[in-house]
Formats: sequence, C-alpha cells, structure tokens
Amino acid sequence: MTSSSETGSSNASCYAADASTWKPFDQAPKQHQHATLSKDAQGTTAAEAADTTGAASPHATLYPHILQHGRGILSLSTLQQGLQHFLLPDVGYIAYAMMFNGPEFLNIRTPVALGDPICDPANFALIAGAFLKEHPKAMFMQVSAAFALVLRSFGLLINSVGGETQLDLATYTFAGYAKRGLRSAIASAAKGVVVEEVMQAAPMLQAAGKGAAAAAAAAAAAAGGADWAHLASEMKAVDRQWISRKGKHAGRVWFINRLPVFAPEPGVRKFTAREAGSGRLLGFIFFDAVFEDGQVVGYYANVTRMVPDAHPGVLNLLVSKFMDRVREEGRLAAPIKKLSVKKSLLKKQQQQQQQQQASDTAAAGAADQGSNTTTSSSTTSSSSSSSRGISFISLGLSPLYQMDDDTFTCSNRIRLLFEFSFKQGSGYYPFAPLAAAKAKYGAGLHDGR
Repeated sequence: MTSSSETGSSNASCYAADASTWKPFDQAPKQHQHATLSKDAQGTTAAEAADTTGAASPHATLYPHILQHGRGILSLSTLQQGLQHFLLPDVGYIAYAMMFNGPEFLNIRTPVALGDPICDPANFALIAGAFLKEHPKAMFMQVSAAFALVLRSFGLLINSVGGETQLDLATYTFAGYAKRGLRSAIASAAKGVVVEEVMQAAPMLQAAGKGAAAAAAAAAAAAGGADWAHLASEMKAVDRQWISRKGKHAGRVWFINRLPVFAPEPGVRKFTAREAGSGRLLGFIFFDAVFEDGQVVGYYANVTRMVPDAHPGVLNLLVSKFMDRVREEGRLAAPIKKLSVKKSLLKKQQQQQQQQQASDTAAAGAADQGSNTTTSSSTTSSSSSSSRGISFISLGLSPLYQMDDDTFTCSNRIRLLFEFSFKQGSGYYPFAPLAAAKAKYGAGLHDGR
C-alpha cells in the first residue's frame, strides 16, 4: 500500500472505517473474548481542547506505549486534550472522541477512533475486537492499510481518505527539473531569514516513561531559559492570522489536525523563522516524533503556521533546514545530486582512468590494497549501520486527494461525499491547496489509494 519513487519520496494510503456493518462480537475470533478492559477516563471536552495556552496534560500510563509502538504519525496526537483512551493493560490503547452524528439537538454521539491502535501490530485484532465490543458503532479515522485489513475482518467498510507524503532522508533531494520552483522559493526565502530551534525534545523523550513530574522537569530544562510567555504570545498571533485565511471552520478542526500547544511538549521539536533584522516571527513548524522500539524513527510536520505577508517559501525553508539538522545529528550524508549526461560521462572516464592506474600498481601493493579494501568495506558497513534510526520526515495527509484505491469494499455514499468535499469544500477546509503544496515535493499521490 505504499509506493516509492526515485526522488526519495513516498506515499502511504490512509483509510477511514465505518462500523455500520460491524460483525457481532460473538462471531469475532475467540481470543478477543478474553481481553481485560481498563478504560482511561482522562478525556476532556472539545471546548477544553480549544485552550492552547499551556501544554497538554501528560498521560504517564500512555507514554511507554507510544515510545514502543508510536510508529504512526498521529501517535503524539493521541495525547491531545478532548480525547478518551481505551486502554488494555500490557497491550496498548485506542484514542477516540465522542463525535456528534447528526444535528446537535439530537445529541447522538458516535465514538471516532484516531489512527491505528498504539500497540504491537500483532495485537491489532485483540484490541480492535475489545474496543468494538464496547463501542459496536465506532468509526476509525486515518488508519493504515495493515489495521484496515483487521477492521475488514470485523465486517467494516473501508474508505480511502487520501495519502501521506513521506520524504526519505537517505535519498530525497531538492534537485531535478520538477522541483526547480521549490528550490527557488527556498533560496529566495532564506535571504534575511533566521531559522532556529526553540526547544530540544530529546531530554523529554528520556523522561517520558518516568511520569509527569519527570517529563515536566525535563521540559523546563529543555526550554533553556527561553521566555515562553513572550514566544507563546508571538506564536498565537501568527496562528490567528494563519487560521483566518484557511476557511471559516479551519480553526475548529482539532481531531486529526491537533491544536498547537505553545509550550514544551514531549517528543515535539519546534522551529521558527524570523526576519534577520527586526526579529519578527514569520512562521513556525512543530515536528512530532514517530517512535518504534523506544527510538525515534521519523518526524511529522504536524503544525505549520506563517504570517500572510511572509515569503511563500518560508515553510519550505523550515522543512529544508529541519531535514539538514536531522541528517547532521544522525551523521547521515545528504544524497548526491544527479549529474547531467555530459558530466556523468566525464566522471565515468575519470573513474576508468583511476581504475587503470590502480591496476598497474596492483602487483606491487596487492597485500596493502587488500587490507585497504577490507578496511574500506568495514567502514562503509559501519557508516551504513550508524545511519539507521531517523529515516523519514512526513508532511502528513493530503485529505481526500486522489482516492482511487479499490483494495477495500467502500461505502459509495461516503466516497461521493468525500469527492464532493474536495471539489467544493474550500470554504470549510483548504483541501485542494494543501494537496498542491505537498505535490511540489515530488511525491505523487496516485498509487495504492
């Protein structure tokens, strides 16, 4: 369900599942019936979620599951205020919210789960069965193909909701004719702009599994004495300007697009762009960490904001600078740019000449050359091994864009609604502009959806 291209970018299908045809629990696999339920009642209301003046309340019992199994880009979004957590001890949890299903005066609410369960994929069926037993009419938003297969086994209908754009740090470059506009925008935006990270998140990741108090202490230390009250005020002003231009309801979207928290957060790295002279804040991006087996394996550009009069390439500049920073930290060299045909032939001739010279002296230095070859091979292997770790940066979902995946049985009614929303719903949410902005990175979202 994923595809890759020579540009180092890829797209992963994302799905929504409708439980209107859910299979009764007594028809589900027997192992589901032995699950021990423990529901976390720390959920808050959507109204409370609208207050972004401080960091979201830590969930000490959830952090260990995220660190081990938070492989989806929404794993940290499951901690946002307004969500409840269906927790199976020693297994994992499903984050969900009770959403209105119809006019509000009818007060009919449906549980809507956010992303994949935060657990080992081997336990997807176990936790899904337990959750559906308690919430038989549940829906699931932005799940992976692997979890969609599990939900299909329970009789749910699966609809594509678009694709996720990922940039492979080992292979992605801004080179190539197709990305000339992107390169130009980044170079132009970089003039007179200072990019900085306002908080290092690594210490908080270490404290995350040790409880809320340790996480808060590490967050304060990571802030490095920054004036967060002043910075939060600046960010809020940028946030208001950004939201005012994104559709009349964009500011109310909080579920898949979590509301920004203008304070230190576990696992979140925050980068800002300022005018070099005045110091005016032009924009910022919050990058959420993605975890697996206790290690950070990627980042997701979750919260992106920019003032209306900033250079249009400011956000692209932030992404580019963040990629450089992560590569530098992981000692991962940037991909070598492709050469033109003429330069490629010239380089090939030079390599042939060097090989001939090496061959002429091979008899005299065969032993030394063999030793050097072994050392070189060992060094290359070591370098490859050390580059393992953070492997991608995700630009997130392009909602409702090119939903041409016929892998699953879908609800035609929902699919038609999605297609209509993408074409006519710009007043509600900027579906088409968002898809166009991500398409500039060269990751076509046309396969496997």
